[in-house]
Order: sequence, then structure tokens, then C-alpha cells
Amino acid sequence: MRNEHVFLVSAALSGLLALWILWPFSDALLWAGFTAYLLHYLADRIDDYLDNRKVTNTIVILILAGFVMGLAYFLLTSIPTMIDIVEQFSEVLSGSASFLIELFDLPQSLSTSLQNVIENSLTRGRSIVLSQLTEVPAILIHLVIYFVVAAYLVKDGKKWKQQTFEVIGKLPDYYRKLAVIIIQSIDRLLRGVFITYLAVAAVVGLLATVGFFLLGVDFYWGWGLIIGIFAFFPIVSAPMVYIPLSLLYIGLDQFWIGAMLFAYGVIVLNVLPEVFFRPYLAAHQTEENPLLLFAGFIMGPLVLGFKGIILGPIILVIAKDMLSMKYLEEHS
Repeated sequence: MRNEHVFLVSAALSGLLALWILWPFSDALLWAGFTAYLLHYLADRIDDYLDNRKVTNTIVILILAGFVMGLAYFLLTSIPTMIDIVEQFSEVLSGSASFLIELFDLPQSLSTSLQNVIENSLTRGRSIVLSQLTEVPAILIHLVIYFVVAAYLVKDGKKWKQQTFEVIGKLPDYYRKLAVIIIQSIDRLLRGVFITYLAVAAVVGLLATVGFFLLGVDFYWGWGLIIGIFAFFPIVSAPMVYIPLSLLYIGLDQFWIGAMLFAYGVIVLNVLPEVFFRPYLAAHQTEENPLLLFAGFIMGPLVLGFKGIILGPIILVIAKDMLSMKYLEEHS
């Protein structure tokens, strides 16, 4: 076997092994890269005044550390509240099920069977939710990885960027043009669409916090923060919070609070952001096809999970750029 073949096989195997090792932490790594990308813009603005990059990087890293520690504190302090809410929700649903069975005056055997099915379903659902809360230590490990990688990229990001463009400059003409086009598209996505999603998440989280506070919802600031984080998942994010909360308040004989909470969630937290705010803001920030971006942001998370928020639109845009360049080459 030729030396170059040995090199290519070894490089491919090493790349696959590295991907296998890093993939469980890909969420943290991707979001660390995205965070560092945005923080570079913040660092540039601060450095315009300080004119000292080391001090600027230190300030930005301290800001990042404060955010990470605040998120970790929220996770740790919210566990008792979340467990209590899950237990209350299960009790309310169980009592409501028993009431409905008695209301329709079903035969004893059928009532017993239905009651057992409902109880088993609630027990299983409660176990699933509570088991997710036990994932907090793993989340904290991901937070540590996220912080370390993001801080390192903030510190040495420009050096990595310079080395990347040096490698691209040595590629053949066709591949160099393609790489430049892809990098420009990704840059537009990161500066445009992702900044849009950050803005939408902040607005939705603020609206949820204010609305829940006015409606008298317990733990309103925590639910607002959770909805703000979930707002990265379009369409289905807020209902994951306000629908169970609405049912919980209705089950606790606070019908109007539950009904108003549901109406507020549908109109203010779903329709307004997804139909009006997000599309118009994204269209203003980027020149990419809205349908392509919609598909990337909706289907990416469904296929790849949390990492799909970043990878989904990037993969589709890269595929579009490659096909467009191939078409232009064939018809030039």
C-alpha cells in the first residue's frame, strides 16, 4: 500500500475515533463554539475602549463564568421545586381521573381497570420526569466542558481563525472558492439567524416571566427562564411548560388562572413570536431562503437533538451552497 493511502486511512480512522469520543459532548462543544463566536464581537467592542486584549479577554471570560455559575445555581436550587410540582401534578391528575370515573358511573370492574391504567401511567410518567432530574450531574459536567472550551476559544480564537484561513489558502482554486462561500454562509447564519433566536428567546422568556407573575403563578421567574431556554426549539417550546401548568391550576380548582394561562401561552408565547416576530427579524438579519432556514431549525433538533439547532441550518445551507456552486460551474 502506498504511503499516501496509509496516511489517508490512518487520518480517516483517527477522525472517526475522535468523533466517537467527542460526540457525547457535541452539544457542549457546539454551543461553546457559538458562544465564543458571539463573545468575540463583545470583546472587540470592549477592546475599542481598553486597547488591551488580555484585559478584555479576562473581562469577557469572567462574564461567561458568571453566566455559567448562575445557570448551575439555578439547576441546583430548582430541583426541590420541580420535584414538588411534579408530585402535585400527579396527585391532581389522579384525583381528576377518579372524579371522572365516578361522574360517568362506570361499572366497578371497568372503573377499577381504568383506575389501574391511569395510576400506572402516572407512576411511569412521574418516574420519567424525576429520572430526568437525576441527569443534573451530567448537565453540570457539560457546563464545565462548555465553559472551558468557550473560554479557550475566546482567548485563542483569532489564532485558530488565522490558521484555518492559511490552510484554506493552500487548497486548489475550486475547493478554496467553495470553502470561502461556505464560511461566509455560516458567518451570516451565526450573526443573523442565531442572533435572531437569542433575541426571540430573551423576549419570550421576559414575556413569560411578566405574564406568569401577573397571573400569580408560583416560581414564575423559573418558568420564564425555562421557557426562554426552550424558545430555541420553535413552535413546541413554550407549550411544554404552559400546557401542564394550565392543567395543574385547573385541577387545583383555579379554573380562571389555568384558562388565562393557557390563552396567554397560545397567543403571546406561541403565535406572536413564531408567526410574526421570529420570521420578520430573521428575514431582516439574513439573506438565506426562509423556507430553508425554517426546515433547518425545525427538523435539525428533531433529528439531532439540542445540537441540531446549530447543525440543522448549517448542514442545509452548506448543501445548498455546494449545489449552487456546482450548477453555476456547469452553466458558466
